[in-house]
Amino acid sequence: MEIYKNNYGCVHAESKSRVIKEDDDSMLCKAMLHEASNEHDQAYQHFLPLAEKGNAFAQLHVGLMYKEGRGVLQNDKEAFNWLEKAAEQNNADQTQSAAQTELGKLYANGIGISKDYEKAIDLFASAYERGFGDAANELGKMHALGHGVTKNYAQAFIYFEKAYDQLGCPAAAVEIGKMHALGYGKPAEYSD
Repeated sequence: MEIYKNNYGCVHAESKSRVIKEDDDSMLCKAMLHEASNEHDQAYQHFLPLAEKGNAFAQLHVGLMYKEGRGVLQNDKEAFNWLEKAAEQNNADQTQSAAQTELGKLYANGIGISKDYEKAIDLFASAYERGFGDAANELGKMHALGHGVTKNYAQAFIYFEKAYDQLGCPAAAVEIGKMHALGYGKPAEYSD
């Protein structure tokens, strides 16, 4: 048996007569390569077996693929199911935080599940506590819109600033711009 690394950095074991079953890391590597190459149907074929085995990263990606219709037919219920599985894993990492944030968005918008602002806020807050910028941005939106909380532009602005300045969420810059333009959170700043 010969073990080698292919051009993509994926490790394979090969005998002279056949390729030995891939390990999970190799399948995950292939899935990511297909996803990066916009070969979503092949990415899905590699992510799904891993997701079914309980791999949170694969579950997150399968959920996003169903949510966005990449490589599979768009399906809100399947998106919800896979994102929920990834979000419920108790690994307290960026994968779980991303899954909680995406699941929170589904709850906030009533996609694949009944609209539930309180559940959305709980999910966003959990991810935010672990330093996930997109979750802070979503909490800001909930406060700006008064979804599940009393409308509070000052609090929304604080979340947007934290999301952008401290947690590196570029989408929060758009929200900060909106707040400045509308004069919410801080006085509008215009240059002549």
